[in-house]
Formats: sequence, C-alpha cells, structure tokens
Amino acid sequence: MKITTETKLYGIIGHPIKHSISPSIHNFLFNYFHIDAVYVTFDVEPYMLKYTVNGLKALKIQGCNITLPHKEKIMKYIDEVDEEARIIGAVNTIKLEQGKIKGYNTDSRGFLASLKKYVPDIRRKKIAVIGAGGAAKAVVYALLKENAFVSVFNRTHEKAVKLKEKFKNIEVYPLSQKEMLKDAEVVINATSCGLNKDDEMLFSPSILKKDAVFYELIYNETPLQYEARREGIKTIDGKGMLIEQALISFYIWTGKRASSNQLGGIV
Repeated sequence: MKITTETKLYGIIGHPIKHSISPSIHNFLFNYFHIDAVYVTFDVEPYMLKYTVNGLKALKIQGCNITLPHKEKIMKYIDEVDEEARIIGAVNTIKLEQGKIKGYNTDSRGFLASLKKYVPDIRRKKIAVIGAGGAAKAVVYALLKENAFVSVFNRTHEKAVKLKEKFKNIEVYPLSQKEMLKDAEVVINATSCGLNKDDEMLFSPSILKKDAVFYELIYNETPLQYEARREGIKTIDGKGMLIEQALISFYIWTGKRASSNQLGGIV
C-alpha cells in the first residue's frame, strides 16, 4: 500500500479497540478496488468522543465505523442520522458528506444477513436477546422486521424497559430470570461480556434446549460460546455479522459493492 498526499483516511472508533479486525477487511477492499485510501483504529475514551467528532471534520477523515461503547452516544454529536439509524437509536457507521457528518446503522442488516445463513426462516421463532445497548437495538430491530417473537434479557432491567418503550412488540426480563431462556429457539448475546477472557458467564448454556442456536456477536470465541458448543448446541460467532456490516459500510463510503467471497480467508 502506497500512502500519498491524496490518500483518504477511514477508521474505526471504539474503546478498547486493539482487538479489531476491521482494518484487515477494509484495507483489503481498498486494495482490491484500487482505491487510494487507508483504514486505521482510533482508541477513543468516552469523555473524548465529542472532541473526536470535531477532529474528524477538521482532518477531513472520510468515514468511520463506530463500536463499543460509542454507538448510542455519538448520535448527539453528529450532524445527521439516517432513518434506520434513528429508529434503532444507534450509529455504527459515519460518513463525511459536504463538510457534515452523517450517521448510519449497518449492524441490523449485517446481523440479519449472517443469521439467515444458519436460520433461513426467522418468522415466529422464539428469540432471546441478551443486552439492551446499541448492538442489541440493531438486533431487535432486525428480528422484529422478520416477525420473530423477541424477548430481551438485561442485567439492568430499567434499560430493558426503555427498550420496550422504543420497540413495543417485545417482552423484557431481568437477566436474573435467566431460566426463561430454556424456551428460546435462538439465543443472542448482544453484550460485551466475553470480550475479556476472565468475564463471568452470563448464564449456563446447560439450560438451553439442545436444538437451540446460540449466536455470539463477539467475533472471538468467548467462554459462553465454548461452553454452549460443549453442551452440543449449535453456535455462531460474530465474524459473519462483522463482515456483512462492513460490506454495507464500504458501499456507503465508496459506492462499490463487494461480497464476502472476495475477502477470502483474511478474516
């Protein structure tokens, strides 16, 4: 990759961020399509987010992905939010357009595309989502569009209740009622728990039905995913969602449509 005075800059904003494999995906795609651009990581602590957004404009950084813990809070600092991201209440992709920053959400469509490779028909399935943050909002939005029966479990029950105010057709429970997960056909961990190997497991996978599917949005193997597989439960990691949402982000930035097949084995 040759860096020039014309090279455009893209990146991902999060904290922590050193685990991210998004640079591998986007730098490969820039090279594949012969686009003079580079994608890097920006480790931004929450108190610096407002200043970072102003800095993006000043430096004319063309676009960024947004990850934990900034997907919801960044909305109050950007100029425009597209309709889907506004409904979801979270932004994971931003683009500099005519001096203004516009926010999008590609998580919802990326999640749905990856899940349907394993569960093609989601209609009327009993699906449990653990978490009530930015990623969970995108997941719930996608599932409701497919007419699934959605239950949300969260450690802070009040946050789950607020999610129900946004998405009326869901049921919400405190995670302390985790025994209710036994009825779910698909269980999705949309929290950051498991990102660190010493994180305590949210529940014991032994309570799940043996023919259930466990979807872990984190793309590195977590203790919860490992234990679910040991119980004989079908598991899905977050790499598929990561790739699918990245392809949509790439299209928003460049107008180029890529497929997961073009990425080969880089992820």
